Amino acid sequence: MKKVIPLLILFLHPLVSNAGGSSTPKTDADFARLPVYCLARHKKKGDPVQRKMWKKKLGSGFLHLHHYCYALHYMNKSHNVSNKKANRDALGAALKEIGYVERRTSEQFYLRPEMAYKKGTIYERLGNHSAAMKEYLRGIALNPRVPALYSALSDLYKKAGDNKEAMNVLKQGLRYKPNSKSLNKRLIRLKN
Repeated sequence: MKKVIPLLILFLHPLVSNAGGSSTPKTDADFARLPVYCLARHKKKGDPVQRKMWKKKLGSGFLHLHHYCYALHYMNKSHNVSNKKANRDALGAALKEIGYVERRTSEQFYLRPEMAYKKGTIYERLGNHSAAMKEYLRGIALNPRVPALYSALSDLYKKAGDNKEAMNVLKQGLRYKPNSKSLNKRLIRLKN
């Protein structure tokens, strides 16, 4: 029995440890780097009034929201690791957490466009530009009024050397958000 316990610890250690620290936000500093709904969802630290308000706004998806918050926390932690493998592991864990929420919520879930944007940025950081593009397009299909999705997609086209398509994406976004500073700035830069 004594030999089994150390083996169990060795086996379980990679499952409970991760590259950037805890997978769950715990400290005030952790929560300060996350959207306010993450703190509202936290059972111990969250304000009951805020929890009720976000639960009403997000509907049944609120139940699974903490997994999205874990994903965002992993993304934050990935910025603090210099080891490439640890960085990829943290980003991979973030993708899994977002996938968890996607499997348990409908396409109409309020945060779906934001989740598509975050997945796109993760895929970009992992060097998978085609998957990133797919996520940005999916996010636009879910809600065409999110300028960040157009900006990210346009930037991807620009990186690929397709300035014409980058401009088309920006123009499409400006049809929905004509006063978007980020889209207008990018369009001016591409024209010059």
